[in-house]
Amino acid sequence: IVKAGNMERKVKVTQEAGQSLSVSPQNPKLTAEKGATGSFTITANSSWNISGIPAWLSLSATQGTNTTTITLTTTEMNFNDNARTASLAITAGTKSTVVTVTQDPLFDSSIKVTASDELILATGYYTKLNFSNVLGYHEGYYYKYAFEVKTEEDIYNEVITGNILSADKYNYTIMSGLNASTDYVYCCVPYSGDSKSRKYGKMLIQNFTTKSNSNYCDAAVSGSYNSSYWTYTISKQQRCHHYYLMYATDAAAE
Repeated sequence: IVKAGNMERKVKVTQEAGQSLSVSPQNPKLTAEKGATGSFTITANSSWNISGIPAWLSLSATQGTNTTTITLTTTEMNFNDNARTASLAITAGTKSTVVTVTQDPLFDSSIKVTASDELILATGYYTKLNFSNVLGYHEGYYYKYAFEVKTEEDIYNEVITGNILSADKYNYTIMSGLNASTDYVYCCVPYSGDSKSRKYGKMLIQNFTTKSNSNYCDAAVSGSYNSSYWTYTISKQQRCHHYYLMYATDAAAE
């Protein structure tokens, strides 16, 4: 109240509320698949904006006012054996906070396959497969030029629709009838668990180039089937000092 002589006036004084900002939950988790969704809610009493959005994630809104629920959607599969995270920075006036979004990996990091002891010839390829926590696997061969025009996800989906091989029975891969002096890619997808609880390991990708099939190449391979087994004969060429005989049966490779 302000008085001057016999006069008075009322003056209304208003103090604005302080800025507020909170987020819940601050650590939303999404599954590995493309199109997986989640959400978090921004509670604020002013306008806000979000930054730091990665390419693999989309948001239903990146700016707004007051309390809003944000829907998260993955734009691609996490084609890896490690989870990935994104730190979204949210600001409202002088207030700020961070939301950490996690996308699960597609592959189980405990299921592994590696390759060793490669033998590359003019028309053949062999490598030993080393397994960890693997029940079985799928495999496929590609020309390199055909491999490169597809995504790794496309290749993976093609390979897992192929034949299933048992890891305790076959610890190698062998391929004959290849073209000489040609770039190839070998792919192997390991798995564990039965058909209802199957988990996959990260896909093994082996690039190799076959030898020249001239008189000066190391060797060439040919295969023939006899009753119950394949015989792979690797013939030495003019300048070859050693040659190998490989054959595959239901039991193993020799």
